[in-house]
Amino acid sequence: MMPTSRTGVPGAIALSIVAGVSLGSGAAFAQDFVIGDGVVAGQQTMSNAGDAGLVQANGAIETFGAGVDAVRMLNSNQRLTNYGLIATLGGGAANVHSQGPDATILNNGAILAIGDGSIGVLSVGGNARIVNNGTIEALGVATYGIISDAPGGHVDNHGFIGVSGTAAAGIIGDGPDLTVDNSGSIEAYGTAVGGILW
Repeated sequence: MMPTSRTGVPGAIALSIVAGVSLGSGAAFAQDFVIGDGVVAGQQTMSNAGDAGLVQANGAIETFGAGVDAVRMLNSNQRLTNYGLIATLGGGAANVHSQGPDATILNNGAILAIGDGSIGVLSVGGNARIVNNGTIEALGVATYGIISDAPGGHVDNHGFIGVSGTAAAGIIGDGPDLTVDNSGSIEAYGTAVGGILW
């Protein structure tokens, strides 16, 4: 009897079927994320419309180096909820950089931006809603707690925003039809600083 040779085709077919099922469902490309209790993660990018990100209590997103945003929201109708810590160290970066329209950013934890040119939350997509019930701090030259730089943006500050340095501000609004509700506190220390520049 002659031995039969297997070329691996059945395995390749099975792999193709599994890959086809995984890729065909779209789930393999989802950009939703959850940073769990006690987990420390690096930069997170949300690419798809409707993506949601969650940082749980005692979870953290930390980035180091100039220009490295912690969370990048690149599409429409995205939602980020933070109960933990989002921190950047290095300057020239945003802890949360939202670029798509109709975003919701809810901070119930802490956002810490350290370095010149740092921004706690930067929103450049229209009709974004930023709600701060926690703490946002930015330290360095030209640092900002929140910048809403698109039409129809809304900022609710019920927590604390603190900035320290030269040319720093707690909240900046630059676009038509922007609104702000500040029932929290904003502290700005240094030279040429402001609480709300709207």
